[in-house]
Amino acid sequence: MDDRQFDRLVKAGAVTKSGVGSRRRLLKHLIGGLAASAAGLSRRPAAAQADVYLGLGAPCYTDWQCDQSEQAVYCADNQFDFDGGYNCCLGQFGFCGYGEYGTSFCCGSMTCQEGICNDPGAAQIVQGDPCEQDAQCPRSAGPPLICEVVRTSYDRTRRCCRVRGGSCSSDEGCCRRRSCVNGYCQ
Repeated sequence: MDDRQFDRLVKAGAVTKSGVGSRRRLLKHLIGGLAASAAGLSRRPAAAQADVYLGLGAPCYTDWQCDQSEQAVYCADNQFDFDGGYNCCLGQFGFCGYGEYGTSFCCGSMTCQEGICNDPGAAQIVQGDPCEQDAQCPRSAGPPLICEVVRTSYDRTRRCCRVRGGSCSSDEGCCRRRSCVNGYCQ
């Protein structure tokens, strides 16, 4: 674009109700508009700008502030007064760990039971019980319990079970069509 084309473009855009406005005024408005746009983009919260998210137990205002990289984390009340009103916490079946602060990582009135956030009134799921996801199965020593269809489940019900070499008391405790032989999944 040469100087004459630029001047014609600016003059065409500078027309106002009272006639032709100045090029300087148009340029000032364009620069002001660009600055306002840039200011609007920079109003994202600092955590979102730096891609730094809050960990479990940290005070928060909304879910998106909490680190979602490993599991679903919510900004809610965890029923503890010492850490403020809303904190990054886990919903039901979230992995809360085995430390002394595990329950403070669970939302609402849930407690950390064997490393999993669960409602205190809910029955604890054990090996062989029906499940929907791995997080529902209790953590324990040896091969982990996972949620899968087992040999005896003709209706395709998923159960907390162990893979080959894991301890068991019946075939319902063994995954992937394995059998319980002498107390171990084979």
